[in-house]
Amino acid sequence: LSYEIGQPTHCYDFEKISAQITLQEASKKVDFMTVTGDKITLEGTNTVFTVQNKIINLAGVMGGIETACSKNTKKVLIECAYFSPDKIIGKSLKYDLNSEAAYKFERGVDPCNQEFSLRRFAKIVEDHTNIKDIKLTSFLFQDYKYRHIDIDTNLISKILGVDIDISKYSTIFEKLGFKIINNKLQIPSFRSDIVTQNI
Repeated sequence: LSYEIGQPTHCYDFEKISAQITLQEASKKVDFMTVTGDKITLEGTNTVFTVQNKIINLAGVMGGIETACSKNTKKVLIECAYFSPDKIIGKSLKYDLNSEAAYKFERGVDPCNQEFSLRRFAKIVEDHTNIKDIKLTSFLFQDYKYRHIDIDTNLISKILGVDIDISKYSTIFEKLGFKIINNKLQIPSFRSDIVTQNI
């Protein structure tokens, strides 16, 4: 069960990466050639992936041409990350980039779905070619904190115009992937749009 609108991934040609990749906030003005061949000038503060302080990816928006895959690529590094919408919003517009990844991150993806997405990605690749070797590495900046809202069946009954008791309330929400914990409704990670009962 998932409400997510799609988890973006990015593929690097592994043999074009000479050192460790670092994720950082960059505040310098620098030219960057995207994977689509667009030359842009990054300015202000941007979240980027770098190798030896050289930007290889405008994180959550678009990768760079220097580490792009080609028909000759044999080894790939697949990045599957979560970026909060406030880090991505406006970047594709600012730099005039048509980016499906930015579109999805701006609207919120499931912050707990990356490993599942990578395994699904690998399965699709495996259906079309022979994978000689594969490894999975995870980096967690901080544990995901589930959000909770108070349960108020009286409010729900007033909104709907019919009586909803706690048993029916619980059944409906549990089928939608929510949990009832200590008389509070736990919001699943893939429902970033839920902030109150009246949504």
